[in-house]
Amino acid sequence: MPVSVSTLKTVYWAHARTSMPPTGPVWEPDGGGSLRLYESDELTGVPGQVVIFGFRTKVFVLTVLTLLCPRCGNQAAHPLHRSATKFTLFFIPLFPVRTKYTTQCTFCGVTNRLSKDEANRLHRGIPDQRPRW
Repeated sequence: MPVSVSTLKTVYWAHARTSMPPTGPVWEPDGGGSLRLYESDELTGVPGQVVIFGFRTKVFVLTVLTLLCPRCGNQAAHPLHRSATKFTLFFIPLFPVRTKYTTQCTFCGVTNRLSKDEANRLHRGIPDQRPRW
């Protein structure tokens, strides 16, 4: 099936605008007025390689507390959450990047961030030693 030169130039131009090398065969002008089909490893000098990485966050419910909500003023259940974000390489979690502790009011939905020490204290059931004004 014949392909027009303008279509091939558009495809090549789209590949040239990206910062990543093309991953498949590419039509390029060969300098003599015609087009030549190049493989991706011919253009970059290295075979095509793919590295899949990212981040995954898992949320764990540590305990459910009955607390007075600072927003709505109701005494309601507040689940204590731990959110652990890990760096992944090829979908395998390798090491933790960030850990957050939060409580959420089940009555109004407000979420409060806690420090690690506050979360551990609430999880163990030790009452607050500081006055809340």
